[in-house]
Amino acid sequence: NGGLSSTGKGEYGNRFSASYVDQYADGTVGLSIGFAHLDSPEQAKKFGSWGFGDYVGQWGAGATGVPAVDGSGPCPAGSGANCAIFPQGFETSVTSSKQVRDGAMAVLQFKPNDRFSSAVDLYYSKFTQDRIGHHWTGDIGLWNGGPCPDPGCQPAPADFTDVQTGEVDGNTIIESATIDGAHSLVYDKNWDRTDKIRSIGWRNELQFNDQWKGMLDFGYSRADRDETYIQSVARANAYTSFAYTTKDSQLDWSTPQDLTDPTLVQLTNDPNWAEMCTPKFKDEIKSAQLAVNHTL
Repeated sequence: NGGLSSTGKGEYGNRFSASYVDQYADGTVGLSIGFAHLDSPEQAKKFGSWGFGDYVGQWGAGATGVPAVDGSGPCPAGSGANCAIFPQGFETSVTSSKQVRDGAMAVLQFKPNDRFSSAVDLYYSKFTQDRIGHHWTGDIGLWNGGPCPDPGCQPAPADFTDVQTGEVDGNTIIESATIDGAHSLVYDKNWDRTDKIRSIGWRNELQFNDQWKGMLDFGYSRADRDETYIQSVARANAYTSFAYTTKDSQLDWSTPQDLTDPTLVQLTNDPNWAEMCTPKFKDEIKSAQLAVNHTL
């Protein structure tokens, strides 16, 4: 899908790793170091049509201009008659995300003889995820009705014109139409999360004699998560029209409104979808183990 968002990430990622292992002091000291990097972007497109149905004849929506199946003319709302079916609206979006993980490890071991060994191991990981989604929701205003005092309000329900019908599996559907009395919602979802893991361990083993062996192990690990999620909602401050058509079983929607015009599409919380969450987590483990073994 390439790069779908101007504020998101690109289409290409990368991955690489490196390691070093060696021994020193006549093989009594060993060292291992490793690093790994992963940059994995994602791009996604989504379209969802709100369910098809006979919303006028069977459900009583106040939409006008919807034809009756028997060809008798426009279907009266709530009549119980069989009317052409159509979708209530739609939601479409593009999402760009980036996942970057860096991990590093090191082990230092000291083994001066066959009886004693001491090793320190270190680990660090940082995982960053950034995701942004741009959404456009179209509501054709099926259930609008009655006068309202707000100048930006649409007093009449959806009105269908230029209607073309077809048949699918015995159902009469509206294949294309222009619908007045609709409105648009434009909202963004921004999600950022960073996870960090740090750990250190120190393990010592001593063979006292042929029967007795001791082990002492200390460990510490900590995980931190810092997360921010923001969903902002913008709404067109005037009702408009939608045009849609079906082609090869795919719906295409369009509107004459310029949804990039800040005087037309303004931040709001209607409907009540806007939210912000900023959870933070910290997990910590400290451990110590002492063991003595005797061979019977």
